[in-house]
Amino acid sequence: MIEATMSSGLRKKIDTYVTERNMIKQRLAEAEAALLIARTRQVDLDVVQNTVQYVAARVQTNFGNHVGALVTKAMHHVFPTKRNEFFVVRFRENRGKTECELRIRTEKGDEAHPFACSGGGVWDILAFGLRGACLVLEQPPSTRFLVLDEPFKFIHGATLRKRAVQMLYNTCKMLNIQAIAVHQSDDASDSEGGLDVLEGKPDCAVYLVRLKGYELSEVVNERGLT
Repeated sequence: MIEATMSSGLRKKIDTYVTERNMIKQRLAEAEAALLIARTRQVDLDVVQNTVQYVAARVQTNFGNHVGALVTKAMHHVFPTKRNEFFVVRFRENRGKTECELRIRTEKGDEAHPFACSGGGVWDILAFGLRGACLVLEQPPSTRFLVLDEPFKFIHGATLRKRAVQMLYNTCKMLNIQAIAVHQSDDASDSEGGLDVLEGKPDCAVYLVRLKGYELSEVVNERGLT
């Protein structure tokens, strides 16, 4: 009688353990299936992330190339002696953020920040080129408008100032930008500040403003510039 009771108790324990074992196996199988699904989804997410990063890198590269080429062209137009220097826009990751680097690169590959190597009004040209390029990327043609207050004030000499004014006109025309620019001459021999190069240009109006007295100015339209 005692043996039968012990045998019945052992069977119950065994049945309980078997049931628990089967439940654990089922949960393990479900967990393995869920892990497989998660790994598959992770692979898909990695593919998507890599694709997004690739597209972003291409967009950044194309943006940098576009801006760099436009600014470089403006610099070369005004300063022919800098034909072997190029404006470079480069993007890099730093502490989880994307940073933009601006560099002037020589023909030999040496690079420096524009602030460190561009005196004599070069930075004026670079800044204008950057503004024009960014405006084109941000605004449709019908809303591209710039107001420039002496954009070339650090450029001296009649020849360079004429080249800067011509570059301003060419850039605005090429990029379909409307602009109002305040410009002034730097010496008596350059009375028009290089604005004479705009004579007869279509879609361009030039007004000369002279100071007649204290807080009294006179607007003249000279030499048939309209």
